[in-house]
Amino acid sequence: MKKLRTIFFIIGGFFLISYFISFVTTLFVDTTFVPGDARRFDPVGSFAEIRRYAGDGVELLSLEAECVRSDGTIDLKADYVRAAMVPVKYHFVQKLTRPPEEAPPIGAGGSPDGSWYQPINIDVSTPWRSWAVQRQRGTARTNYVYMNLGMKRDLLSVEGGLPSPVIPPPACPFDALWRIALQQGASKEAVAEIDYKPDGYHFSIPDTSTRLHFGLDCQLR
Repeated sequence: MKKLRTIFFIIGGFFLISYFISFVTTLFVDTTFVPGDARRFDPVGSFAEIRRYAGDGVELLSLEAECVRSDGTIDLKADYVRAAMVPVKYHFVQKLTRPPEEAPPIGAGGSPDGSWYQPINIDVSTPWRSWAVQRQRGTARTNYVYMNLGMKRDLLSVEGGLPSPVIPPPACPFDALWRIALQQGASKEAVAEIDYKPDGYHFSIPDTSTRLHFGLDCQLR
């Protein structure tokens, strides 16, 4: 009897450990910690670390940031940032060295020049927040909950061409754009939306008339 109890505990312990490993893997799937202080996250100053997390050889397509304070940072733990869900989004692309398996033909999503690209999104949000996910693939539906440590990496469907032109890493600190916005009458207590795209930086403060456009050289247009 004692031997049977020992075997039972061993088997039970094995399943418990397996369950715990599976739970932790699901809990932290595709997430990592935000670089630096989450109370003072700098979307431009943290770019090098964000790009490393995205993967080797990635290039930037766009950057979208909300709730940017006048010092160029975001308080990711603030209630108003939490309500914004995903205040910072980086859109990258990675050129593949070979076509994906079962690549579609030209005319059905295939690549006219044989180039294939993997879009990669990095979302930055409030650390230690749980997210519920529903995914549908054919008739199969998957539901799960995970804990986001602050940054999430998503691989999108491979595309047979660039979805938009690649752009250089952001070179204009957001506090520098804010200084010009303040000269234009923006409120220092407000928070701004700043989008970095192929034509430069689009600065706006929701619910106000503040709308500014800066070129890639950081100059007001």
